[in-house]
Amino acid sequence: MVFWIRGHFVVDGVASFPAALGPAPVEVKTWSVVSAMGDVRLDRTRLTVPVLNTIDSAAWDTRRAKMPSGLRWYSTPVPRDAEQSSGFLWTHDIGNRLTSWSTAQVSVDELRFGLPWWLVAVATAALPAARGVIYLRRRRLPKLGRCAACGYDLRATPNRCPECGKPVVSKAGTPSEGLSETEGV
Repeated sequence: MVFWIRGHFVVDGVASFPAALGPAPVEVKTWSVVSAMGDVRLDRTRLTVPVLNTIDSAAWDTRRAKMPSGLRWYSTPVPRDAEQSSGFLWTHDIGNRLTSWSTAQVSVDELRFGLPWWLVAVATAALPAARGVIYLRRRRLPKLGRCAACGYDLRATPNRCPECGKPVVSKAGTPSEGLSETEGV
C-alpha cells in the first residue's frame, strides 16, 4: 500500500547487477523490480556487447569499471509530464542500440512484466480474508449448538460430537454436562 501511494511521486526500484564483467564480447544480465505510477514491474535486460575494435574496447573497459555490482536500491522523482499507467504490461523487445560510451552497437533483449498495485493488493489479501471468515464461522458454531470442529448439530448429544468424537467444551473450559433445550437453539 505504501509503495502504491509513494509510486505516484517517486520511482523506486531494486536492481541486480552481475558481480564482475570481463572484456568484450560479453553478455550482461540485469534484473529489476520497479514501482512507479501505481504499478509494479519486473524487468529483465540482457545486453550483449560484441567484439570491439581497440578504441571501443578501451571505452568498454572504462564503462565496466564504473558499473555497479550486486543489488542496488534506487529512487528518483516521477517526471511531471509522466502519464498514469494502466499497470498491465507485457513486452519483449529485441534490437540493436547505439551506446553512450562508444560508436559500437550492442544487442539488447528486454522483457518486462507489470501489474497494477491494486491487483497485487487484492490477490495477496484473498487468503487472509478467507482465513478470517473461517475463523469467525468456527467461533460462532458452538454458540449455535454445533460442534466447533466439524459443525455437526449437538442438540441430541450435548457431551460429545457423534460425527468426529470431539468432547464439547463449555464456556468455562470444561466438557459440558449437557445443554438444556433452550441453550442449544
